[in-house]
Formats: sequence, structure tokens, C-alpha cells
Amino acid sequence: MYQPQDDQAHTLREQMESIQSHSETQSNTEDEHRNDVDDSMDLLNLPPRSEVHDEKEQKVRWKFSYALIRFVVVIFFIIVAILLSYHYWGDLFYNSDTMNELRADQTIDRVQVVSNQNGLSEEVERTFSLSSEDRTRTIKGHYYFTQNDETLEQVVDAFYQTHNSLPLIKEINDITHSIDQPFENRTRLFLPNTIELN
Repeated sequence: MYQPQDDQAHTLREQMESIQSHSETQSNTEDEHRNDVDDSMDLLNLPPRSEVHDEKEQKVRWKFSYALIRFVVVIFFIIVAILLSYHYWGDLFYNSDTMNELRADQTIDRVQVVSNQNGLSEEVERTFSLSSEDRTRTIKGHYYFTQNDETLEQVVDAFYQTHNSLPLIKEINDITHSIDQPFENRTRLFLPNTIELN
């Protein structure tokens, strides 16, 4: 009765021995290969670990917080909205600035400078509120552009016979300096007609 069990165990032993012998031959070849590699590698001349790891390029990782990304997106949308709506509100601000400038200078004239020997423009009509009068006054006159180092006194002498017009000319042109102080070149002066001085 024990005989068949021995036979069964015998075949199992043979299979195990073949597996062990096969693994021993593999380990022998691996040992021989290791010995060959160990002979070719000199362990004393290996580079330091820090050099080996420094040579590996590390990827730069940017860390962004959710709040920063949300802030950048909101700013981007605001800039886009401003650029797209500039066509509508840009004219509003531009027109309000020009209207303020027009209100500041309520005397708007069209001047055409005629090239003649005395340098006067065509006759122009302007409205002034003078300090000597309570009401506004419309005065006809000409524009004159001063020459280099020309004084108010020289201008009055050239266009009027008397100096009676000096106070009116100074007030109309907002001149605060003395009559013998020279003007800058091409300073525009409004010179009233001699009839308007009376």
C-alpha cells in the first residue's frame, strides 16, 4: 500500500531537483557576470553622490495658489472689458474735457492772419467783461503777433497815436507786467480799433 505513495513522491522530487539545478546554473552565470562587472568598475574612483544628482536636470515646478489664479483672471477680464468699452466712454471723457476748455475761454474767435507789412489779422469781434464796466462789451479789433523783444509800449506806438489805450489793451490781453518789459516771440495780442477806444 505504501508503494504508490513513494512513486508519487518520487516524481515530485525529480521535478524539484530539476528546478533547483536550473536555478543554480542561473545563479552561477549571474555570479560570473557580477565578477566581470566588479573587475571593470573601480569603486574608489566613483564621483561623489552630490555631483551625480546635480547633473540630473530637475523640472521647475511653479506653485500657484487658487486665489492668485482667480485674481489674474479677474484682472484680465476687467482689462478686456475696459478696452472693448473705450469706444463708448472714451468720447464722453474727451468731450467733457473739451467742453471745460471751451467754458474756460468763452471768447472763441476765428482768426485768419494776413501777411502784410504791419502783421495784423483780419478784423475780429470779441466780447469782454471789463472790470471798469458792469456789463460785457463787444469790441472790434485785430490780432497782432509780437516780434523778438518787442514791448507793449512799442506796439502801442506803432498802431496808436497816444498811450490812452494802454490800460484797455493791458486788461483785454491780461498783461500784468510793465509796458517796457519785452514779450516772448509770437505772443498774440488783441488790439482794439481806434474807434472802440472812445
